[in-house]
Amino acid sequence: MIKSRLCHKKVLVVLDDADHWSQLKSLVGKRDWFGEGSKIIITTRNKHLLIEHEMDELYEPPMLNTNEALDLFSEYAFRRNHRHDDYPSLSNRIIYYCQGLPFALKVLGSSLFSKTHGQWKSELDKLALEPNMDIINVLRISYEGLSNTQKNIFLDIACFFKGEYKDFVIKILDGCGFFAESGIGVLNDRCLVTILDRKLWMHDLIQQLGWEIVREQGYTNIGRRSRLWNFVDVQHMLIKKTGTNAIEGIFLDLPKSCQINFTTEALAMMTELRLLKIKIIELNQSKGLIRTPNFLSTPNLERLILQGCTSLLEVHPSIGDLEKLHLLDLKDCKSLESVPDGICKLKSLETLSLSGCSQVMRLPKHFGPLKNLKVLSLHGCYNCEELPSLLGLCSLNELELSHCFLRNDAIPVDFWCLSSLQKLNLSGNNFTVIPEGITQLSKLRVLQLGHCYMLQEMPQLPSSIQEVDANSCMSLRNLSTPSRFAREAISPTKTLMETILERIQYFVPDNEFCILLPGKEVPNWFNHQAIGSSITIELSPDWYYSNFLGFAVCFVFTGKPATHSEISCQSNNFSFFYSYPDPQTAFSSYHVWLAYQPRSRVDICHPDEWTDIKASFEINAPINGPMIQLKGNALRNHNINMLLEGWISMFSLPIEVFNPEKFKMPDIDKYDGTGCSKTHLQLFFLKSRFYGAHSEADGLYLTSSQLPLP
Repeated sequence: MIKSRLCHKKVLVVLDDADHWSQLKSLVGKRDWFGEGSKIIITTRNKHLLIEHEMDELYEPPMLNTNEALDLFSEYAFRRNHRHDDYPSLSNRIIYYCQGLPFALKVLGSSLFSKTHGQWKSELDKLALEPNMDIINVLRISYEGLSNTQKNIFLDIACFFKGEYKDFVIKILDGCGFFAESGIGVLNDRCLVTILDRKLWMHDLIQQLGWEIVREQGYTNIGRRSRLWNFVDVQHMLIKKTGTNAIEGIFLDLPKSCQINFTTEALAMMTELRLLKIKIIELNQSKGLIRTPNFLSTPNLERLILQGCTSLLEVHPSIGDLEKLHLLDLKDCKSLESVPDGICKLKSLETLSLSGCSQVMRLPKHFGPLKNLKVLSLHGCYNCEELPSLLGLCSLNELELSHCFLRNDAIPVDFWCLSSLQKLNLSGNNFTVIPEGITQLSKLRVLQLGHCYMLQEMPQLPSSIQEVDANSCMSLRNLSTPSRFAREAISPTKTLMETILERIQYFVPDNEFCILLPGKEVPNWFNHQAIGSSITIELSPDWYYSNFLGFAVCFVFTGKPATHSEISCQSNNFSFFYSYPDPQTAFSSYHVWLAYQPRSRVDICHPDEWTDIKASFEINAPINGPMIQLKGNALRNHNINMLLEGWISMFSLPIEVFNPEKFKMPDIDKYDGTGCSKTHLQLFFLKSRFYGAHSEADGLYLTSSQLPLP
């Protein structure tokens, strides 16, 4: 009938708020229904209707800018087209709340007309907790036109996923059986969501619509709501254990200063729970945990801590989908036999601890994709068939391979390519020697070799090293025998203690250094010594200005049986300490602790005012309670019997050099007191190497003498 009457007439047709294709088909079916020059305007909440009907042009009105929004709001709130000077801040809050939505500006403006300043403020405070229902009811029309699956997708985005990447959300919701790609497309067509920079967004008022729909499911009983995202609501439900099978999703974003302690019983009734959007799961000592769940329901997880879950047999492979996980702690999961390859997809992972997983036999072959991994602990994984390749771990700065029963050939060659490694723990292994590749670790500062009972010789070390722990390495050769601790090209036959001296004086005079070794032999270059827990030396008036480099202390002690936490040294108003990596270390035999502190570390303590220097040593030991400080010559407390002896040496640049017979003086001028004395000495030392003999038979080695301070 429409075609027969209008096909020869030029008409303007406006079809408002169309919501189904059948309306367009019945009212504006084809172009030849209307005469030439006719215009057809259709408004709709569903953009796809216009695309489906092949309209010539689509126009999506933009939101009002701030000035336009203020003008429209003022027209309804003050019945004038200009702004009211008495309500500027409150008006701006309304504009921010409405975010350019004309209908909302009209509704709120009308509701505030002729109200007092106090009533305005009260209404705005109310909007923060309870939306204006006139606005919500209009927006609800678009929601009601969705299918059940599309409604679920909309509510999930409103409650959990606003601002998240679209692909990430699709992966999660597909796991719930929601066909998310199609559903999100429908929401986008209906302007309920927008996609910007590959992320999902929605207008704040549309999000409030979603929140209000969920609240209506249980105004008085939070446990009856399908989704919980408010911290207070979640806390109340978990603590009171009021959860029901109506709950499908929980978003628990704890404030930094808060924590919630609850048992798995609080989740027992939530049989329909499919989304647990939390950032931290900590289930320490959960003895009944046998398998982890599918992690697709916890996409925002950042920290997974399962320490001491001794019955845990399996970690679900979906752990590899946790794109935000940066901490995975499986310490002391003693029944775990393998780790899924999926952990190598965790590109945000920074810390991985498998410490104490003594039954783990299989690890992923290549950890290289974990580019952000900084800490890796495989302590006590002694049943592991093969260590993984670490090639590519460019961020790793701490590696723990202690008590893995490793032998000389067990460490893959690519371990020595860890360019960022600063701390390496090889304690408790079965090495007799450490591979020479360790010299390639150019940033290594700490090397721990304690309890390597078969270790016979200290390895060559990179010049960056500052701390060495070789406690209880009882097979180490006598410390006065030749050692490879320093570079062979410089010190081919020097003893360990001599090469330590050389290292301090010529290679790292500006860096801290300490070493812990079995034995009671003190280097002969310590020129002040005493028996007891402290030692004092007098200083000359100008000691600090005499090319002072730093000072070294040496501490010989024994104690049994005991557990210790740290050795500390107090030198006047300056102190430093060494912490044991293994709190169960017991020193049943003599040990030597030697430490060097450079001038730069003591400068802040005004050492130029010192007339003497007193070094006192302490061992702090926790024994069934509070910390106990042990000091003195012979101490007895809780079966502790400590013997303490201390030495101290002040380092300055050597002022006398003795050359062996046949030694040829290098072509370098004698130091005349001007310029940098340290640079002069280093140049002298390096040049001298090439004037001596090149074999041990010649017996020509450069030696230097350190004159004691007055």
